[in-house]
Amino acid sequence: MNTAQQYDLLITGGKIVTMDAALRIIDNGTIAISGNTIQEIFSTDELSSNLKARKRIHADGKVIIPGLINAHSHIAMTLFRGFAEDLVLYKWLEKVWKYELSILSKKSVCVGSKLAFAEMIRGGVTCVHDMYWHYMAIIDLAEEVGFRLISGPSITRIGDPDFNEMINATHNALKQIKDYHFVHPVVQAHSTYTTTPEMMHKVYEFKGEYGVSFTTHASENQAEVNDVREKYGKTPIELLQSYNLLDSGTVLAHCVKLEDHEIALLSESKTNVVHCPESNLKL
Repeated sequence: MNTAQQYDLLITGGKIVTMDAALRIIDNGTIAISGNTIQEIFSTDELSSNLKARKRIHADGKVIIPGLINAHSHIAMTLFRGFAEDLVLYKWLEKVWKYELSILSKKSVCVGSKLAFAEMIRGGVTCVHDMYWHYMAIIDLAEEVGFRLISGPSITRIGDPDFNEMINATHNALKQIKDYHFVHPVVQAHSTYTTTPEMMHKVYEFKGEYGVSFTTHASENQAEVNDVREKYGKTPIELLQSYNLLDSGTVLAHCVKLEDHEIALLSESKTNVVHCPESNLKL
């Protein structure tokens, strides 16, 4: 501990969950911060009376943890809270898509995202993976307010977009986002049932060309699994495997309805799964 250092902030007396390589927990710890950087973590028993700080927070009886990460979200959907209740997934999507496509704008998604950022900060969430319409407006907002965001262009047939325009926009967005400070770029596809094989092959190309991760919804309910199997002769997981999109750089949301061999596929390929239990209970 450097007793000559003056810090901007000392947080003292809390139980610190470090999440370091050794997963240390310091029962009575102090965190020393300068600017936006943690400089030192040590036991409060080692705290020197000569140590100076512009501000101190006494965290006795509290747990200090790193910021939480919301690994899958559509943050501007705070605007639709309570809008479509007691519906199964497909009925819910049909209702929501109708209004998303007809009324959402860059301005409205920013309003919904500002509310989401405020609610997440209050709940200890400091980073979110988002997939939504008008994604560049949300990305620019996150960069402006300093909220850590994982996001990028979404490939989909929803709304019948022009394929070439969508592909060009994806190229431009991935080039632009890589220079942002608070935003980490990804390429996204809504699902295997709202994309074409041509679209998913482009996703694979984007993933390799820009060195980004990929995310999509997969096997959210049995109706989805049945529909994809009827159309392609494969389940969503099997179809993603055929596109060479199962690997450690892929994040799949939901994965509620999986067969044993699909679980093995995800494990062997080190594909990441975000379970979304609250969403799954709702839909």
